[in-house]
Amino acid sequence: MDRPSEQPEQPAEPEEPAGPEEPAAPAPPPAEPESPYGAPPPIPPAPEPVEAQPRPSLQPEPPLPPGDEGAAPVKETRPGIWAGVGTGCGLHFIGIILMITLLGTIGSIWGWIWPFIAIPVIAGALMFSRTWRRFATGILIVSAATWIVVIGPCVGIIAASMNGI
Repeated sequence: MDRPSEQPEQPAEPEEPAGPEEPAAPAPPPAEPESPYGAPPPIPPAPEPVEAQPRPSLQPEPPLPPGDEGAAPVKETRPGIWAGVGTGCGLHFIGIILMITLLGTIGSIWGWIWPFIAIPVIAGALMFSRTWRRFATGILIVSAATWIVVIGPCVGIIAASMNGI
């Protein structure tokens, strides 16, 4: 204190320890550039759910006889497609037996495969009857599979061996 006009230095105030800093607020996203087409239209609200209406039948239901208004519906008695598939398998098995049996007696290839031609022809005739249509469809499915998998390759092999190829 050399000079009387000087004031003694004041001790520095202790600094508070640095605590966890609050994160800065995130910057807002950049503004989208103006579209040359303008603002998009507002999204309309979702539609109200609609109850499903039963589909009208293509054929009108037959009228009930008098006094049967509350009777239970009649069960379908037509044979189904699976009965036709089973019958078709049985008929083709019988056709294979006939083909093997007649192999030595009929000399042409058409004589050997006549059972496999007759089965689809008969099933095709059954297709005209509404009662037997599903049954005939099952037989025709088996007929197509038999021609593709069994008869086609066999006829090709037999025809080639008969012609000396």
